[in-house]
Order: sequence, then C-alpha cells, then structure tokens
Amino acid sequence: MADAIRPDRVAIYIRWSTEDQAEGTTLEVQREACEHFVRSQGWQVRADLLFVDDGCSGGNLRRPALTALRSAIRAGAVDCAVCFKLDRLSRCVVDTVNLVLEEWEGRCFFKSAREAIDTTTPAGKMFFYLLASYAEWERNVIRERTMSGRVARARQGRWVQGPPPYGYRKDAEKRLVIHAPEAGVVRAIYAGYCAGRTLADIVRRLRAEGAPGPQGPGVWSKPLVRAILSNPAYMGVLLLGRRKTNPRHGRDPQAPRVVATAAPSVRLEHAIPPIVEPSTWDAVQRLKHERDRRTAPRSGRAYSSPWLLTGLLRCARCGSALTAHGAHQGHRPYYYCLGRVRKLNCDCVPIGQAELNAWFSAEVKRVYADRLRREPALALLAAEREQRLAELASSRQAVEVALADLERQRAVVRRRFRADEIDGEVYKGFMLEIDADADRHRACLRPLAAEWARLTAQDDAQALMAELAAADVFAALEPQDQKHLVFRLVRRLVVYRPPGSSEIQAEVTWNVPG
Repeated sequence: MADAIRPDRVAIYIRWSTEDQAEGTTLEVQREACEHFVRSQGWQVRADLLFVDDGCSGGNLRRPALTALRSAIRAGAVDCAVCFKLDRLSRCVVDTVNLVLEEWEGRCFFKSAREAIDTTTPAGKMFFYLLASYAEWERNVIRERTMSGRVARARQGRWVQGPPPYGYRKDAEKRLVIHAPEAGVVRAIYAGYCAGRTLADIVRRLRAEGAPGPQGPGVWSKPLVRAILSNPAYMGVLLLGRRKTNPRHGRDPQAPRVVATAAPSVRLEHAIPPIVEPSTWDAVQRLKHERDRRTAPRSGRAYSSPWLLTGLLRCARCGSALTAHGAHQGHRPYYYCLGRVRKLNCDCVPIGQAELNAWFSAEVKRVYADRLRREPALALLAAEREQRLAELASSRQAVEVALADLERQRAVVRRRFRADEIDGEVYKGFMLEIDADADRHRACLRPLAAEWARLTAQDDAQALMAELAAADVFAALEPQDQKHLVFRLVRRLVVYRPPGSSEIQAEVTWNVPG
C-alpha cells in the first residue's frame, strides 16, 4: 500500500464545527497532528493539498473544501487523503462508506492520524465500518443534546431559530417582540388573502404602497408572501426539529437512495407573541388548500406524468391511491391499487389504462353534454352568481375601508406617543382598542372570503365547460391539454373492479357540483 502512495501526492483534510467545541479538536490541533503524521510516513506536506472546512457540519458532504478534495482525487492529483479522525471526514455512515469504499476505491487511499484504519484488508474494513457507525451515533447524541437545549430555551421564551421572522425583533434577553410597522403589513397580507385576493394582487399592492419588506421597502415577491402565509410563528406556534424526509436532502446527489428518518418536530404553543389570530391562520390554510386544488399544477410528478389520471385515483375498497404500471411481458399498461400490493386485504383488480381513460372520456362527454343542454339554467345561475359576487365585493370594500381607517388612527396615536402628547399606558390602551376593532372587522372577512372562493371556483370551472363547443372536444385535445383540464375540473376519482368482473365501478368528484 505504501508503495502505491507517492510522497508528493498526499492531501490533508480538516474540519471543525460548533458541535466540536467540547472535544478540543480545533483546526490548529488537527492540522498539527495531520502534518506530524504525514512527515512520520516519509511523505511531504504540501500547502496546495491542504483542505480546510471551518464551521461546516459533518452531517452532509456539501462542503467547499471537501468538494475541492474530491475533485482533486477524481483528477488523479491525490494518492492518499489524511484526516485527524474518521468523524472529521463525515459523521454519516452512508456518506463515509460511499466516499472511502466506493468513490475513492482504486483512486485514493484514506488514512487517519489518530486511528489505525487500513481499508485494504477485510479486518481493516470491519474496523472502518465500526468507526463510521460510532461517528454517526456520536453525531445523533450531539443533535439530541442540542435539540434538548433549544427546546428548554424556547420554553423560556427565547428565540432559537436563527434570524427572527418578519414582523418580530429580538430584545436584550433574546425574546421576540412584535415590530409594529411590519406586523401591520403581516396582518394586511392575511386580511387580503382572506378577502379573496391572489398572491399577485397582494404583491402588487405591497409594491405600490412601498410597504417595508424583509429586503427593503417595496421589495416583495409571491414566494415571500406565501412564506409569510405559511409560517405558524405568526399565530404564536414554534416548531423545532423540522427536517425534510428526502434522504438526498443535504447530501451528495450521487449517493445511493437509502431510508432516512426525520427528526421529530416539537410544537410549542404560545411560545412567541402572535400577530394573527389562530382562526385567521386556519382560514388562510383552508383557502390555500382550496386554491391549490382548483389550480392546475404546472410541475410535479402527477401533472408531468404521461398517465392521464395519475394523482386523482383512489380505491373505493381500501382508500389507497392507484398508481400506473407500463406495458411489460405482454400486458397492456394498467392502474393498480397500492393497498393490494401492501397487503391491506384489498381485492381491487388492476384496471387497464386505455379502458379507464375511455370510461372517463365518456363520463366527461356525458356530463358536459348534460350541462350544455341546460344552457338557460346555467345562464340564470351565472347571473345570480355575478350579483352575489358584486355584493361580496361591496361588503369586502366596506370592511377594507374600515380597516384602513383603523390604520390611520393607529398612525395618529403612534405619532402622538412619539411627540410625548400621551403617556405609555394611554398609548397601550388605544392600541389594544384599535387591535380589537381590527380583529372584529377581519372576522367579518372570513365568511366573505370563503363564499367568494366557492363562487369563483364554480365560475372558473363552468367557464372551461363553456369553451367546449361540442361534447366530444375533450377526446380531441392534446394529452397535456387534457391533463390540464382534468386537474382543473376533477377533485377525485374513486374506482374499483371486483375480482372476476369486467365492470368498472367509478365515481367522479367534480370541483363544481353537478
């Protein structure tokens, strides 16, 4: 092994993060130990082959210096990589094994300055696996200890999630306090969404008004507004320990897919002062869900799939989703129930793709033809709907005028307080009274917004129906246009085929009632 390592092709990799404070493994200690080990082997210490990651976690492989080291190894510039200890390379068993025993196999050897690691023998590989497992266990213990400390501090009211959310500031004791100007913007965003405005409408209004944003006055975007509408911190709830369950998240994209367990979330109620009421938060989440259901997704596996009904099918027997399977071994493409595969005592027989698509096209033809024959009734319904939408818009405008008047009152009270015309107690009393009035007005917006969303969904779907000049237009559309129409009109399709039967039992739930 030593003969295969050229003295001038030895690299040193060192890493340090805040998790290592108690271990004493500083960058200086690691560098001195690694350089001493390299010289003891008769090798050269080269400054251009020293790779340092300062402040990087060992839980993933996305580190600048490690990426540079891997590139040098792939280019054939390194024969051996030296670390202070194995856990400096990675604290994840899968990542460590992928690097040393797969990516670097046949290209580069690995040495530890403090551990007798030799991956050229079976015994050495076994010891390597043991050390890698211990490194991951140690990291999990550190993570659990860190999480316990964060939860304890959060229960004391201290903020432990990095920068505070928009609308808050940290005081001297690291507790979150409401920042009034930004909190008013947050309330306006929630009120506007409950009133039926789209994200684009809210962004345009915020930009026009020059509302203070996280990145400057008037700097707003739809993702930013959506993030504010999705953050539970605004109703006083703090979530700790959330992590995506995608095993590749935060790791090498070339790593094999493995089972990963997400850290459990800790939900702390009343951990921070709320800006919006929980009822307003719940109403916004329901509206978001309904709008997402009504709007055809332009991305995602279900929408981009060539299978027409993917993402909509459910088994009437066990409630599981139906997934698609392509042609193989002489069988035509078909949909099959996941509950049957997962042994949930479901006897739903697979349904051919062409057969189910033909049934669905016939159902679309029947429903559309029936609706088109009822044009007078649809016209009357449309007129009533337009009248009701006008009434809702008028009511919503009245509430918005009242809220704007309250905001003006708030500005006047704030100006008088800054001019020392009123004391702190009077100022607080005025503000509480204004907030109470504003909450009452916003409560009036919620039922208006719910009815507006229902009528708008009905209007959008029936407008699409009116575009079908003939009952058989659906079959003539391009596949992607069919997919778009299906996602706009269909909420769910429940199907079932009993064993030994050729009949399909199906029921379509439309976004607009029949």
